[in-house]
Order: sequence, then structure tokens, then C-alpha cells
Amino acid sequence: MFKQMTVAETEDLIANFAFKRPVRFADTHHTYRPHKGQWRGGATVEAMATFHRSLGWSGIGQHWTIDPEGSIWSGRDLNQIPCSQTGFNSGALMYEMVGNFCTPDEEGTAPPYDALEGAQLDAAVAVSAAVLARFKLPLASVRFHRQLHAPGRPQPKTCPGNSIDYDWFVGLVEERCWSRWHFDPAGGETIEAVTAFDASDTEGSSHDQIAGDFDMAKAATRLA
Repeated sequence: MFKQMTVAETEDLIANFAFKRPVRFADTHHTYRPHKGQWRGGATVEAMATFHRSLGWSGIGQHWTIDPEGSIWSGRDLNQIPCSQTGFNSGALMYEMVGNFCTPDEEGTAPPYDALEGAQLDAAVAVSAAVLARFKLPLASVRFHRQLHAPGRPQPKTCPGNSIDYDWFVGLVEERCWSRWHFDPAGGETIEAVTAFDASDTEGSSHDQIAGDFDMAKAATRLA
């Protein structure tokens, strides 16, 4: 059901897909669980989809899953809004990076802690840059889950983890936009300026907040 793709294949898909909805954001998440050591290939993606359906969602929440080796796995139909964060799904394309990119000082987290690096980092940067280039979006359209804070509600967890600095990450995205697409996404916009809470947008939540209720490694073993 879910297809394993290269960065080049995914970039080509984003550049040429017939989108039938407006896209304004590239949302970044980590899975927290499964962490990198629990990755079992396509079986893990299937396990996540099964878990998301058990929550009453219409299917897997993310459009792509980026695995520890930098492969990109297909997910939700690109013309369907993701389950990124309640109230902030409209207009988004969203991917999950497999791993726990929290730091030991983050309350409520547990080891093992992973590093976002190498081919996985390159793939995440490439996907974000391809979205910005396709839709001519500003850098502020790259959103971390922790930035999507609904009025009057608790602050989301630190997803995609405190080990990932937002300014550092979007700097890499900016470089990729220019080197790959010859597109300059720089602009004065802020997250607050481009993001608005929509109370009617109810599907989806924080993947890293709920994943602890589901043993991804065992589920992936069963599905393998």
C-alpha cells in the first residue's frame, strides 16, 4: 500500500502532482515512537496507519514518512489534508521523520534519543524545499509541530524535538530551495502571520503525544 521512494522521486512528485487544494505549509513532525531502532520498513508504516485508524482518523495521518536511511514512504493522498495538529491542518503537507529527536532534559521523554543527520536530514530538507518551491511559499511556511498552538489550549510537546533548532533547519531549507530549484523563499513573514487556528478543523492531533500508547515495534513485527 505504501511506496518507498527516493528523494528525487519525491521531489518530482511534488513538482508535478495535480493538486486540487491550496497548499501553504510544509509541516514537520517526528514519530518519537517508533524511534530509529524500532524501524522495520514498510511494516512500521502499516502499523502507524493501523494505529491512526484506531483513533478514528480516516487513514494514516502523514503524507510522507522519512525513514532513518533517508528513504521516503508514501502515505495519505496529497489532495487530502493531513492529521498534523487539530485546528491547523488546512493548507498543509506533512511528513513524519522516524526517530526520537527529543533531548534528555525534556520532561516526559525517554531514551533512546536519536540524532537527525545524514540522509534522513537531507530528505527532510529536500521535501520541505520542494513544497516551498512548488507553491512559491516563504520560509515561514515551514512549520514545526511545536509552533502550532491553539488559543486557550496547552502548548504541544516539543515535536520534532528540542535537538532540532528551527532556525538551523529552515536555513538548510533555504539553501536547498536555491541550489535545487533556483527559488529564493526569503521573506519577512512570520509563523503567526501565515498561520491561523481553525476551530472547525478537528481531525488529527500530536503524533508524538499519542504514540506512547502503541508499541510500534511489536506491531511492525506482527505485520512483517
